Amino acid sequence: AAEQRAYAMQQEAKHRWQLCSINPGAIWGPPTGSRTDGESVGQMIDLLSGALWPWSPPLGVGVVDVRDVARAHCLAAVLPRASGRYLLNSESTYILPTAAAILRKAYPKRWLPVLKPPLPPLLLFGPLMGLPVNVTRATFRKKPLVCVDKAAKELGITEYISVQQSVLDMARDMLAKGMVPSWKMPLAAPLILLDALVISGLVWGLLLLFRSATQLAG
Repeated sequence: AAEQRAYAMQQEAKHRWQLCSINPGAIWGPPTGSRTDGESVGQMIDLLSGALWPWSPPLGVGVVDVRDVARAHCLAAVLPRASGRYLLNSESTYILPTAAAILRKAYPKRWLPVLKPPLPPLLLFGPLMGLPVNVTRATFRKKPLVCVDKAAKELGITEYISVQQSVLDMARDMLAKGMVPSWKMPLAAPLILLDALVISGLVWGLLLLFRSATQLAG
């Protein structure tokens, strides 16, 4: 809505000034500061601290490194031919499982998620983890198709930092800054506890049933 309003203002001004908008996917890579309120920063903290263990939802997004986003902004500001909307995307992937797999090799002692939850429990418990139902339905096991031809042709951005490099650089930077706690309670802990109680109850019930059947047979 903000972008649409900006272009409407440009038209109202009868194009007396130029307007460019940069539309990246999910932005990963090393943060410039130590703030922890960014979405990808929070996700990296949850990954490295064990908060997402044992599940990472396979939600598809386009991913681009923050340094490529900064480069695009600089180019759009200085190149006379730059105008209109630019989409940026290094790779479309399931970022949380992908990042977990990358980090698992670099930090094998960390509590990194190894499982991908199915859709029904994700729809049920996802909102408790900050995942709206509509977002989950729209992105579950779906990788977006992003056309970056305009950015390549007009801004000259033909190569992007890989997702693997973004994830590793981001993790190293945040760990060096002390932004990641050594451990956090897994968000799925209540569900895991509930599952354990249900399984324990079923096992106990079967044992009682077996004992009763043994006594009757005797």
